[in-house]
Amino acid sequence: MLGGPQAGLLVGKAELVERLRRHPLARALRVDKMTVAALESVLRLYATDRRDELPLWDFLSVGQGKLLSRAKALATCFKGSTARAGEAVAGGGSLPGYAIPSAELVIRVPTPEDAAAKLRLGRPSVFCRVDDGSLVFDLRSVRPEDDDRLARAIRYVLEQS
Repeated sequence: MLGGPQAGLLVGKAELVERLRRHPLARALRVDKMTVAALESVLRLYATDRRDELPLWDFLSVGQGKLLSRAKALATCFKGSTARAGEAVAGGGSLPGYAIPSAELVIRVPTPEDAAAKLRLGRPSVFCRVDDGSLVFDLRSVRPEDDDRLARAIRYVLEQS
């Protein structure tokens, strides 16, 4: 897990790498030039001891207490909402089975699936999950400076419902 583009690197003995490069799937699985350029930029940050410039490390380093405080502040903006401790998952399978303590904003709404769909289609797009008749927003993946934008997007969708 680097905090850059999703890609894999194949390293090893030259003859094995060459054999795999010639496999028919290699053409379908190879990454494009933009992915290689993005990966190079990320690796350069690591090589120059500047990994803290990657957003991933900001998201992973925030303590659960700070996230819970933000969730509680956001909960005051919406009737029937609460804040609770939760768990986040890093990456799209980068760390399977490993959860990170997080905090969630939980808003009970009459039709959560409809509201979640409207949030995804809005500008900005907002992704949440539906759990037990509520919209659940994990704040680990939201920058603190975006809390107001998140609240406005939620408020807009709730007013339309």
